[in-house]
Amino acid sequence: MSCVSTQSNPTGSPSQHLIIMKKYGYSLGSLIGYGEYGTVYEVTFVRKKKQLAMKIISTRKAPREYLSKFLQREVQVMKMLQHQHVITLHQAIKTTSYVYLILELAEGGGILEYIHKYFPCQEPLSGKLFSQLSLGMGYIHGKGIVHRNLKLDNLLLDKNGNLKISDSAFSKVAFVPGTGAELSQTFCGTFAYVAPEILLGIPYCPFLSDIWSMGVILFSFLTAQLPFDDSNLRKLFKEMCQKVTFPSSISISQESKVMYS
Repeated sequence: MSCVSTQSNPTGSPSQHLIIMKKYGYSLGSLIGYGEYGTVYEVTFVRKKKQLAMKIISTRKAPREYLSKFLQREVQVMKMLQHQHVITLHQAIKTTSYVYLILELAEGGGILEYIHKYFPCQEPLSGKLFSQLSLGMGYIHGKGIVHRNLKLDNLLLDKNGNLKISDSAFSKVAFVPGTGAELSQTFCGTFAYVAPEILLGIPYCPFLSDIWSMGVILFSFLTAQLPFDDSNLRKLFKEMCQKVTFPSSISISQESKVMYS
């Protein structure tokens, strides 16, 4: 449910948003991307001359379930999170036709694009990025929150090349101290990254599912490939139940491979 894609702009002309931006002290910058019912722009918080990202969501085009359930959760969750490896929500603005989420800007762009250009990378860099992912997810899980849509598309880089976890659209509070963790029954995520129990449609622990997705991401850091073929669901599940195979064309240390044995 990312708002960044190559589709036509669903939130109309930027001029439609200038009044609300000016009212709250923002100036409009370049278009970063857009999806089915949302658009992301680079903006400047004028008073502090701070570069940020503004995610604009059309309440007329977005599904009711997304607006009433997932968007509210996303805002709730992001207000709870302040961590160096998690994208920060600075402000949420709601009007009759739009919701504006003012977010930390990841100047380094998406890790998926970075992988396409430079990966597979040296293991020290993979280790650094995975360590930062682990720190961010450890913080999120420590708050009793699960992400439920971890994938390369939702990992960004700051201007110094440090990892930032983004897109909390499917996140929720799944653990309340003293009550224990809840099992999830909603299918969330992307086929190639989700845990086997999600594909089976059985109740699953979302914390463990996030960790499975992290393992898929680490494999991609090391190889610039996904460990499983998601073009056929039956084949995908079969591969998940077998030992992970690393491409022979890439030199990977035994220490890294042993994590998947």
